[in-house]
Amino acid sequence: MNLASSMFFTCIAQLSLYEFATVMEFQKERAVFIREKTSKLYTIGPYYFSKIVLELPLLLLLPFLENLMTFFAIGYSSVDYNFFRFYLVYVLTVQVGTAMGYFISCCFDNMMAASQVTPFAVMPSVLFGGFVVNLTTLRPSISWMQYVSPTRYAFEALCWC
Repeated sequence: MNLASSMFFTCIAQLSLYEFATVMEFQKERAVFIREKTSKLYTIGPYYFSKIVLELPLLLLLPFLENLMTFFAIGYSSVDYNFFRFYLVYVLTVQVGTAMGYFISCCFDNMMAASQVTPFAVMPSVLFGGFVVNLTTLRPSISWMQYVSPTRYAFEALCWC
């Protein structure tokens, strides 16, 4: 149970940390992006692709360091889990958090509104992640939400590692 709870907390931490950071970062660049897009210097695709390429080293290195510290400190290595599979799940969870942060940030005009809405995107993901609520006992009217929860998929992937 300790390992499962630490895996779930890790999923939440990775997802929300990078989501909140991305929301704040894009809001700072939003005015410049709109000005340059209006001037037809570039479109959304090249901007997003260049952001991902520039951030990729950081989005690969930080999860590696975090995984390196937590994997051995928590004791996953003694239970015969695979370090690189854990790292892969970390990286994919970070990418999803980053993408969600960009999406939320694009939907709002100012940093305050974007930062206030972000917890409302994180909380359903946490609730329907598979650890807080038993997913088999959900009412049919809300059980569909488990299938759009990135925390659920990250948690399941970590449990399978």
